[in-house]
Amino acid sequence: MLVFIGLCRVMFRSAFTYDESRVAQVMALNEREAIRDRRLLTISLAVLTVVTAAFVLHTVCTSTPPSWPWSAAWSCSRCHA
Repeated sequence: MLVFIGLCRVMFRSAFTYDESRVAQVMALNEREAIRDRRLLTISLAVLTVVTAAFVLHTVCTSTPPSWPWSAAWSCSRCHA
């Protein structure tokens, strides 16, 4: 982790500089005006919520996705054998 942080400081050196005009632009930003598509925001938050819940509940449910190529190959070889 320390190596990663060190490399980030070297690779993104110019991104870590303080620019007063950029700070003023961010502080002047009105969130309500910046969000133009409320429907897209709602859909994005719903997807983020479902993905986060699935990630958290994955260990509780212990469900695994089906392995389609192997199950299809097994069923085909079984039917034709």
